[in-house]
Amino acid sequence: MEGELNLFAGSGKKGNENGAALEATFCFPNDIVFSLDKSAIYINEVADTTSKGILLYPTIVRKIDLN
Repeated sequence: MEGELNLFAGSGKKGNENGAALEATFCFPNDIVFSLDKSAIYINEVADTTSKGILLYPTIVRKIDLN
């Protein structure tokens, strides 16, 4: 498979911090959708795990402005 990969959100560090697109941190992102006008993305993520490492249900929807 060939293609191009572009990083457009996330610092690469695990966390739940909002911020500019490349400064935000994520824990377990599991879905993404663009706004109708393509000015933002919404990322659904699991914010935490149980003490045994089991993922909890999605608990956060994050908005990242792309402008």
